[in-house]
Amino acid sequence: MPDKFPFVGVANQAHERQNPILLTDEAAEDIGYRSHALRPSVVLLGFVLGSTGAITFGLLGVAVVFTWLLPDYPRLASELPALWRSLGMFFGLTCAAAASFYGQLRAKAWRRAAISALLFGIVIVGWLHWPR
Repeated sequence: MPDKFPFVGVANQAHERQNPILLTDEAAEDIGYRSHALRPSVVLLGFVLGSTGAITFGLLGVAVVFTWLLPDYPRLASELPALWRSLGMFFGLTCAAAASFYGQLRAKAWRRAAISALLFGIVIVGWLHWPR
């Protein structure tokens, strides 16, 4: 029988003769392996975590550059307080998103409180940053 995908190598071929031992759900539970399935809520929280983390990282990069350039461009000093405030808010939001993601992924008892804190944080950050 020819290999279906010869470019991936013998070890990665999905043939019964090469993988005779199948790990069923019952066998996995017997050896203590627990699967943490990616439920839709975990995926959505992963998107939120990635987005808030990216914004936080971007704001941190801008803060480092502004602080570095401050001696040569003193007009940047007026922008730093708002930048640090936004960085603090998004860092807190990222921490709440990380806690929500972990709590939902591992089905912890406190996951609903973490998700509530995340939603509250999103509302507050949105309210403070929404253009008036």
